Amino acid sequence: MPGPAAAGFTLTEILVVIAIITILVGAIVGISAYVFEQSRRKQTETVQKLLLSAIDAYYDASSPKTYPPNTIPPNPLDLNQTGFVLMSYLTGQNGTSPPNTAAVAAATKALQDMPQKALQLSPLAILDGWGKAMRYDPNGGFGGRPLVTSAGKDGNFVTSDNISSDGR
Repeated sequence: MPGPAAAGFTLTEILVVIAIITILVGAIVGISAYVFEQSRRKQTETVQKLLLSAIDAYYDASSPKTYPPNTIPPNPLDLNQTGFVLMSYLTGQNGTSPPNTAAVAAATKALQDMPQKALQLSPLAILDGWGKAMRYDPNGGFGGRPLVTSAGKDGNFVTSDNISSDGR
């Protein structure tokens, strides 16, 4: 007469459960990475829209109508520093000439909605969702409009994952 069956799981059952758990964890990690990536991308796009709003406010209030330049004459800065130059003009801290107070006031008001983590105060810069400084070109967008560009996830402006304010 056979004895009572041993209670418990077989090795095969345990391996199947471990495989299922591994697949579920992999899916959760992949989905969460995608969600975080999209969140950073959306944050960058939001910051760019707010920044363009401040640039437009500066333009509308300036006389003559001009967008903030991306260099401080007579010493043009490196392209990576164009966000610094933009912010120095929008906040009236460019140090080259008396600021256009009406334009600075309009831009500063528009910048009040900027997320705190997008503003870097020292050195002055606008940061994307990955915490990297963005570039600014006063007439690099469609129709000669201002263009703000993030280097994207990899932080490299040469690769194709850049995020531009004009959607390119």
